[in-house]
Parts: sequence; structure tokens; C-alpha cells
Amino acid sequence: MSVTPHKASAGSRITAVDTYDIRFPTSRELDGSDAMNPDPDYSAAYAVLRTDAGDGLEGHGFAFTIGRGNEIQVAALDALRPHLTGRRVDDMCADPGSVSRDLVGDSQLRWLGPEKGVMHMAIGAVVNATWDLAAKRDGKPLWRFLADAGPEWLVSQVDFRYIEDALAPDQALALLRRGRDGAARREAALREHGYPGYTTSPGWLGYSDDKLTRLAKEAVADGFTQIKLKVAPTSTTTSGACGRRGRPWAPTSGSTSTPTSGGAYARPWRGRALWPRSTRTGSRSPPAPTTSSATPRSAGRCTR
Repeated sequence: MSVTPHKASAGSRITAVDTYDIRFPTSRELDGSDAMNPDPDYSAAYAVLRTDAGDGLEGHGFAFTIGRGNEIQVAALDALRPHLTGRRVDDMCADPGSVSRDLVGDSQLRWLGPEKGVMHMAIGAVVNATWDLAAKRDGKPLWRFLADAGPEWLVSQVDFRYIEDALAPDQALALLRRGRDGAARREAALREHGYPGYTTSPGWLGYSDDKLTRLAKEAVADGFTQIKLKVAPTSTTTSGACGRRGRPWAPTSGSTSTPTSGGAYARPWRGRALWPRSTRTGSRSPPAPTTSSATPRSAGRCTR
């Protein structure tokens, strides 16, 4: 696949990269709290790519932070502005990977560690904004844009330098080509049933047991069948809830332990049910959890 230039905006360029320091006082209610981050203020260094195309389309992306230092993340985005303004939009959208390669490989920015830390996050935000703009110009949601892309083009967008020992370009190409088989059937199922999701909203570590219970009931009423909880060795709330009496409202649940002193605490939780099985009659077992986490996870089943 090669992205077809947007007919209404051929020759258009990036004219502005607007940045915003957006913060939410989530620490007031301990929303988002876990063992490592007990009082986060969920925040975003937000970037908007604007063009002179006159079609009203913009590329949006952001880097997530948890409060203090968000202004540093915004400053990193601002430092990228000269590298983006004036670029041809058609070229960027036809090859979003080139934006990443150019910014990561800049001979001076790379001294700041563009492949780690604040600069890496800033580059990720503008690369995501580029993908967002490319999909909008093609008139598709991003998932559809990627699903329609050809395997060869998708492989060309990946920087394999740090993963080639585990996945080489030809292997990735073979995987993507095989994935074409049955794609229409899977899309039809996706459109009919949606994609299974879970919610973390009830399970933040700083919540009281009463709040956890109330929010979990609300989540189940809203149709969620999976809830993720935060646990920690010293917790008296969420982690304590894992061992208490059965919850008739509890769907399949998973937990993440944000390590504070290694993985020794998290490992014993793997595969353990977070609530005992309910004796409620007529109940059914929901599907096994499909959530994933970069931190150690435990997952169990119970009926509701």
C-alpha cells in the first residue's frame, strides 16, 4: 500500500505544531494510584499538527505524564517544532515512519536520548499525530487505515534495529501476509460484537473498599466483564479485597502489581482468583481474561 495523496490538499505543508499542557487533579480522589505512583495527577503534553490544506484536518497526539514535569514534556514537543513545520503533508502521510527516523536520528537531538526518556516520548507524540493525520486524510479510523494497509508497506514503517534478533523484516512480512487470511471474517465479527475491553476505573490502589465495591458494581451494570485491580504488599484496600468474601457482582478480574522491590510479591498472585467463586444460583462463568500488562499480572475467574 502507498497512501494516495489527498486530492484537496496536494502540496500542503505543516504550518504549525501547537502544544498544550493539560493536567487533571486526579490525586484529589487517588484516581490512577498504584504502589509506585500513590498520588498521580493524570496529565498530557498534547500536540496538534496543523496544515495549510484548508480541509480542516489536523493530526493529534500526546505524551502521558502524571503531573509534575509535564511542562518539561511540553518543552520537548516545542523543541521538535522546527523539524516539523514546512514538511510536505503528503510525504509525511505516505511514510509516517520517516518522521520517526528523522527525529530519532537528528545529530543533535540524539544527544538528549531520543530513544529513551522525555525526547522519546515527545517524538512518539508527534509520530502518533502523523498517523492520526494520515488516517483522517484517507477518510478512515486509524484501525481501518492500518487494516487496509499492505503488508509490505506496514513492514517499511517499522524500525527493526532493536528487535531484529527476535523478529526480522521477512518474518514480520510473512506474519502479516498470513494474517490476511480470514481478515474479512474477523472484521465482520469485530463490527458485530465489538472488541472485548476491561476497565481499571474501580480498582485504583488508594480507593476504599466501599468505593471499590460501588464502582465495580457500576462497571458490571455498564456491561464490563473484566475489571483490573491494583495490588501492593502493604495495601489494606484493593489487595485486601482479593482475599475477602465472594462478590456476586464480580466479573472476571485481573490485577497488576506495580513493583516497588522486585517481582517476588507479584509472582504468587499469578493464576489466583481474586474473589472466591460465588454460590449465586443461575450464575455463569465469563470468558477467561484477555488483558495484558507490562507489570506482573494475576488473573482469576469467578461467577456473577
